[in-house]
Amino acid sequence: MSWMTNRLVIRLRSVGRILKINRLLDYFFTSRNYEDRFKSILLEACREGDCVWDIGANIGYYSNLFSEKVGPNGCVYAFEPSPTNREKFITHHIMADNVVLMAYALGDRQANVMLRQGADFIGATSSIVDSKTTKDGQVISVKMIRGDTLIFSEEVRSPNVIKIDVEGYELEVLRGFGQTLLINRELRLLGIEVHFGILTSRGIPKVPAVIESMLNETGFECCWCDASHLVARRG
Repeated sequence: MSWMTNRLVIRLRSVGRILKINRLLDYFFTSRNYEDRFKSILLEACREGDCVWDIGANIGYYSNLFSEKVGPNGCVYAFEPSPTNREKFITHHIMADNVVLMAYALGDRQANVMLRQGADFIGATSSIVDSKTTKDGQVISVKMIRGDTLIFSEEVRSPNVIKIDVEGYELEVLRGFGQTLLINRELRLLGIEVHFGILTSRGIPKVPAVIESMLNETGFECCWCDASHLVARRG
């Protein structure tokens, strides 16, 4: 377990969140360009002809970058369950031939689940919610499926690189890749935005440590490139 997922550190982050000083601390202890480091690591991992899964594609910023990196012989699966976000994805970006926009939410089961549309302009905070919270914002039913199910049905290519940004649903997405993480030796890197605050509000603050352990046990080496982004490379 790394220091980032130490119980005391998570508690301190919770206090900082209450005091509204976490953003200030991130500014001083990481850098104002921390997202650029995460992006650079992801793009450096992509090779010509690769398959990249962009899970939580939003309006397609990363999908377009991946598309350019993998070239015409590669492919990008952009998973975005929000119809509003998918419409903006198509409106704001020229859809390259190697990008496939997928309407699924990825998770640890096959079911219809509730999605709350993010109130921000680009819908970046859209998230899977429990039915008890459906009164907060616009909520719709979307289809959830396991990554393993898609891969083993041969509906899609198995990934070489995975990016995950799913607003506190990170562990469920990874659990849906249980077999893929174990047997797909071509999967060389996962980049995950870990939403500590959302996980704490869901009552599961220990999930970041569980994610680290799960990835380590399946042959990946984990490191944090900043206070919110976990990178796992095949060891």
